[in-house]
Amino acid sequence: MDIFNFPLHKREYKYLNNSDTIQLGNGYSFVAKPRSPMLKEFTLAFTGFRYYFDSLGKIDYTTNANKDNIAALTTFYEKKGTWDSFIYKDEQFGDVKVRFKQPIEVPQTMGKKAVVGDFQIILSEVGD
Repeated sequence: MDIFNFPLHKREYKYLNNSDTIQLGNGYSFVAKPRSPMLKEFTLAFTGFRYYFDSLGKIDYTTNANKDNIAALTTFYEKKGTWDSFIYKDEQFGDVKVRFKQPIEVPQTMGKKAVVGDFQIILSEVGD
């Protein structure tokens, strides 16, 4: 399984609700114990990603591919889309099987250095 290998980001996470709740009336409710594991959603914040160019002026997909190369990141997204899962290596949870929750949005470049604006990617954990 492919690994999401773009470690230069900040991350936050939240647990997704997997309990069924039934409103009973008069302020009472019943919450069922879940039968599935608690899944998480990771929001990754990226800063300083940029396009690199080769000596012919074409976009270079390999320079700093696992660091801050936006072309390498978008290539990874194009391969996986929102349908195919991959491994996100998390410092707290270890290897987590995830997929992109929504299409990524690449911001406009800032100036002539081909640096893109800050952006976020949301990953949803996938149960086995």
